[in-house]
Amino acid sequence: MENYTETNAKAWDKWVNDGIEWGIPISSEDYFQAKKGNWGVYLTPTKFVPKKWFLPFEGSQLIGLASGRGQQMPVFSALGANCTIFDNSENRRSTSCRSG
Repeated sequence: MENYTETNAKAWDKWVNDGIEWGIPISSEDYFQAKKGNWGVYLTPTKFVPKKWFLPFEGSQLIGLASGRGQQMPVFSALGANCTIFDNSENRRSTSCRSG
């Protein structure tokens, strides 16, 4: 029987190594812009999630599942959330980021 979790992790590792857009971390500039209130996270490849869909981030406890390379969680951290990131991949580890 195939191990789908392992298969998925290996596929994502390959895509990230090949440069898939969703595997590129945000830049330091993006992080600092988020701290200033200039931010957005994608719902689709071309459309941002409406900000009104989010609850206040300040002091929130968030967990990012399958978020290994970190595009949204660093933004949420910059906005004041305490984030834990978990990705089931050998190339990515569970980490946490604190706001501040």
